[in-house]
Amino acid sequence: MPKERSWRGARPLARKPEIEFGDGAINCVVRNMTELGAILDVTSSIGIPDHFTLALRTDGRRKYCRTVWWNEKRIGVALVSVHSLHVA
Repeated sequence: MPKERSWRGARPLARKPEIEFGDGAINCVVRNMTELGAILDVTSSIGIPDHFTLALRTDGRRKYCRTVWWNEKRIGVALVSVHSLHVA
């Protein structure tokens, strides 16, 4: 299992955003977020795809994410620039 990393400059957040993918959405808690990534707490990481949209409810922002590591109830993601996304 990938190991959680601590990020310098990360700030704790109390937001309850949604992980959106396909036709579904899963509630999560953002534990830390930087310009490069975030740590998300989830009920279960099973079924969450490698790429998804993180919808931040408090300010309406949407962040495109790539899963970097995960365990049963926590996911580490990199925030992906919209310009770096490509359709396969």
